[in-house]
Amino acid sequence: MKQVRFVSLITVAECFAVEVRWVERVYEFGLLGTGRHEGETLQIRVEHLQRVADVLRLTRQGVNLEGIALILRASD
Repeated sequence: MKQVRFVSLITVAECFAVEVRWVERVYEFGLLGTGRHEGETLQIRVEHLQRVADVLRLTRQGVNLEGIALILRASD
């Protein structure tokens, strides 16, 4: 049985050198799957870190979250 691992949005923000609020917006937009709360801290599955990298890359290329959602959902 595969163990599911989670990482906090704070840690994600630190790893990608972005603001926590940016990661929260991406999560709230539904681009990072279903998270879980560990106390007051929201966490996402580790396998969604690649998705964070993809969203960040597209954001830096000037694509807004609506466009990113269309692109990534079409590739799912």
